[in-house]
Amino acid sequence: MGVGDVVKGFGLQIAYTLCMIVLPIIWWNGMWSYGWGNHMSTFLAITGATLSGCCHAYRNLPVDLIPDWIPLIGKLDDGIAYILEILGGGLLLCGFLLSL
Repeated sequence: MGVGDVVKGFGLQIAYTLCMIVLPIIWWNGMWSYGWGNHMSTFLAITGATLSGCCHAYRNLPVDLIPDWIPLIGKLDDGIAYILEILGGGLLLCGFLLSL
């Protein structure tokens, strides 16, 4: 493991962490721009994309925020993130289909 691998891992950690910070901010701004109750399809699509993106970023972090060696929740957090990522994709698809 060379210096390049360490720098790459650190860069990925920063990029995924920034995604987990920036995506909810974009979601919040999108909800204020389009209105909370005006268009259900827009709400579902934006919420689904944000949820799926944040969970994907969390699952791909090189270093776990909750270490796997902690009993029960160490492995459970990755499973929950996977389920929420799929749920977010479903919300995105529902929002798209409602807009047709």
